[in-house]
Amino acid sequence: MRNGINISNHDVTIQDNILFKIKKIIITKKDRIGIVAMNGTGKTTFLKNIKAHNTFDTINSNWDIKMLDQLPTHENLSGGEIVKKELEKVFNSTADCVLLDEPTSNLDSKNIKWLINKISETDKAVVIVSHDRNFLNKTVNKILYIEDEYLQVYIGNYDEYEEEMNKKYEKDLNLYKKQQYKKKKIEQEIIKKKNISKNLQKIKKGVSSSDWKDSRVTGGYESKEKSIAKQAKSLEKRISREFNFKKTYIQKDIKIQATGNLSLKKGTTLYNLNKVQIRNKDNSILNLNNLKIEFGDHIGIIGDNGSGKTTILEYLYSQNIRDCEEIYVYDNVSVGYFDQLLKQSNNNYTVLDIVSENSEQDKQVIFDTLGSLSINKDDMFKRYENLSGGQKVRVNIAKVLLGNHHLLLLDEPNNYLDIYAIKALESYLKNYPSTFILVSHDETLVKNTCEKIFILENNKLIDARKNSRYSNNNTDIQKSFLKDLAIINGESKEMEDLNQYIKKKL
Repeated sequence: MRNGINISNHDVTIQDNILFKIKKIIITKKDRIGIVAMNGTGKTTFLKNIKAHNTFDTINSNWDIKMLDQLPTHENLSGGEIVKKELEKVFNSTADCVLLDEPTSNLDSKNIKWLINKISETDKAVVIVSHDRNFLNKTVNKILYIEDEYLQVYIGNYDEYEEEMNKKYEKDLNLYKKQQYKKKKIEQEIIKKKNISKNLQKIKKGVSSSDWKDSRVTGGYESKEKSIAKQAKSLEKRISREFNFKKTYIQKDIKIQATGNLSLKKGTTLYNLNKVQIRNKDNSILNLNNLKIEFGDHIGIIGDNGSGKTTILEYLYSQNIRDCEEIYVYDNVSVGYFDQLLKQSNNNYTVLDIVSENSEQDKQVIFDTLGSLSINKDDMFKRYENLSGGQKVRVNIAKVLLGNHHLLLLDEPNNYLDIYAIKALESYLKNYPSTFILVSHDETLVKNTCEKIFILENNKLIDARKNSRYSNNNTDIQKSFLKDLAIINGESKEMEDLNQYIKKKL
């Protein structure tokens, strides 16, 4: 019987830079492992290390290991079929272990269910990198995650892991607040003692010549001043010793301002389509009957690959619909469209310039939105042309989200995002005051953000509320904490709030 995969004291590196470390992990036949971490932290590199285990002294295995690499997203409509064929190959092979890197990215709902069944039926060990929470919940029994530069193991599915992390977060945040409060008190005590010491020095300088001769007087002042100064010094050392803790991350809602086109009266009709026919890419005819889009609607469209979801978005965005007399379109309706194609004419502009160009949101909202999509402060000031492909897509998402639009058309915006950025997007869309239509195969994202869900099936849009297969109640879905991450620093709103909290306590 083969022994599995044994990883001990292994460093995952790129060009001699350590991304994270592994003390000990054992992978056995019964394991269904999900790996979750932010983009760029080394998940794919780790899978490649396992595949190439013979080249590492720190990874021991006599298993046959197969890996399904990520496919580039420009494979378009054929991407799903390519992925399925490759998946069939690895599952039908003699491999003992299968490594899957974002296997659901090009799969529609039907094929995702097919893959879930494959994983549950196989006798192979399976290791998965995925940002699809629903998929992870239905397939894995262990979660690997990075904490303090080490790969950690949690026994359970994704929802159970997230619940545990939320508890840990609350505990860490409460500890941080207590530390901040205690530190502030000690700092005030230092200031108080330093002021006393300075006042004693002034008193000593003001002693008369006759009193100066009395060593008891000057000695008393000098000894008190030295004692107080020593106490202040001791407290400063205590701060550097006891409060040398790492930065704490805080969950923060992005507060989108309902200004400009985002301030239209809720319920205002933007589009009214009745008995409209449009041609799909395969020349079939799509029928749109009684599709009414009102300001404030949060709409999701789901369906198989090639069913025409993107065609509908393109039609709503096109000039053709505005020129059609049979269709009602709100005067001067402004529409933002994210379609994953890197269409950006201002390549020489910085990220901030591009995102701010058509936005009426304040700078803090823009910074927070970019940060939640893993665009850091340094990247915000880079020229668009100098970004990676993935960064460009995330900037395009931010540009559309922050735009001054009555309606957003979002075509698979989650494909380039890690789980943490997807949660931030989810939070943003839930709080979005305007209108959006979301096309996505991410079941959790759609159900947690959309009040109306349509199924595109047999060339028709069907209201999911009238279809028993899709009418399950949203309250039955595990709710994520729906927060984006922001590092606490001296300029953040969280620190201001914390200072107010301390002032009330003092």
